[in-house]
Amino acid sequence: MPRAPLDQSQIAAPLSHYWRVSVVDLTTSTQADLAEKINAGDAQSGDVIVANFQSAGRGRLDRTFTAPASTALLFSLYLIPQRSRTEWGFLPLLAGISVAETLNTLNAGITIKWPNDLLINEKKVG
Repeated sequence: MPRAPLDQSQIAAPLSHYWRVSVVDLTTSTQADLAEKINAGDAQSGDVIVANFQSAGRGRLDRTFTAPASTALLFSLYLIPQRSRTEWGFLPLLAGISVAETLNTLNAGITIKWPNDLLINEKKVG
């Protein structure tokens, strides 16, 4: 079911101490937009791009990711790690747990399939 369009001020205000959030209505890919900012030298750790719709979204292993407008969480986050690459193994699991626990505060009924697939009624939603 589509949700109301994303509101830049409602999303960015509570996160402004931690992240720089940009909300766009339509993009080809939040990941491509963020990569463009990084390559141009305009990005900083904590930048987030959120979209109502992306026409050419990609997931792991460059798989296509599609969702109707205003029906999915579509965002990319840029972080400069404070730990060495050898210590990153926990991040996919941490991301899945964090999103699941946050959404479950809204009684979303999210479960996790290893390491970070999010499921509702055994159907993948993220």
